[in-house]
Amino acid sequence: MTHLITNWQTELLSFIGSSKALCIAIFNINKELVYANQAMKMFFKGTPEDSLINPTLEKLITITQESHFEGIMTIGSSFDSNTSIDIMAFQKNNEILIVGEVDTTTITNQNINLAKLNREVNNLQRQVIKEKTILKSTNAKLDETLKNQNLLLGTAAHDLRNPIGSTFALAELITDNKDDYQASELINYFNIIKGNTKYALALLNDLLDFSSIKSGKIELNIESTPYNDLIQHCIDTNSAFAKNKNIQINFIPIPDCIDGILNIDPIRIEQALNNLILNAIKYSETNTEIAIRVSCSANKVKTEIIDHGMGISPDEINKLFKPFSTTSNKSTGGEKSTGLGLSITKKVIELHKGTIGVESEKGKGSNFFFELPRTQQPED
Repeated sequence: MTHLITNWQTELLSFIGSSKALCIAIFNINKELVYANQAMKMFFKGTPEDSLINPTLEKLITITQESHFEGIMTIGSSFDSNTSIDIMAFQKNNEILIVGEVDTTTITNQNINLAKLNREVNNLQRQVIKEKTILKSTNAKLDETLKNQNLLLGTAAHDLRNPIGSTFALAELITDNKDDYQASELINYFNIIKGNTKYALALLNDLLDFSSIKSGKIELNIESTPYNDLIQHCIDTNSAFAKNKNIQINFIPIPDCIDGILNIDPIRIEQALNNLILNAIKYSETNTEIAIRVSCSANKVKTEIIDHGMGISPDEINKLFKPFSTTSNKSTGGEKSTGLGLSITKKVIELHKGTIGVESEKGKGSNFFFELPRTQQPED
């Protein structure tokens, strides 16, 4: 052994000095560092003396006066990171030799745990980023919803104020001067009041429908419905309005393609049809025709309401199905509109998994059409 140490002294000393696993430090009894190799220096935090946390250097000096020390030593800083290693300590000629080994197995396990922790932190960071993105998107949608609701309420209040204010003024006028009016004058005023309240009631009903549909509170009651009969019923419902303007409504059914039966919510589709037919009447000139045509393909049934009215300019078509959006067109008979009919119709068709659209040319009329799937099954 002595020969080996003598023969390999240079190499051994070099290895001991540069080793990252073998920790060596020598202190004198005055607590001054005489020597520390690279591995030991890595653990020092602050002064070498203060880096020996447990046992302290002073305690080691006392212990090793009698015998050597063997056990765990904690090196580093109480306020920062520290490391525990197995050591042996000896005292000779007023110097203390501390020799320890870093447990590579422990370090490997620590590195594995650290890598796992880093992965978990990265996953958490990605999740936080994802949640922030979702939250940002949700807040943007909420802001848009609140903006639309405020617009809806503001427009509704504006549209209700005029008929209600006019009705109140007329009622007050009649009440204060009831003996000054002839029967024909009173009937005229009552007709104005009737028209105002009818419009206000229609607007309120449309608002309730629009709000319920938009919030998803309306559920469809799908039934096997004789579709041609439903369309004819809608035509009959609106025939009086058409007759007042001498407008002829021509119905072109194709019974063979769907055997006359379509699985729909008849109440909601009737509502959509009535909106489209009434709109066609409102914006058609007197002494014209409106055509209602049904056709079908392998998967869809298409319904068209074609008028010969004033038509719609291309830059205004995109406004049609938005709530309270208006175009430059005015009804030909002075009929009032709530501005919600087409937006409600669109929602009803979409609830049926259908689509709606319009083709129009200024001065030549419009074709409002919607398509419903043929394969929609009745709900239990």
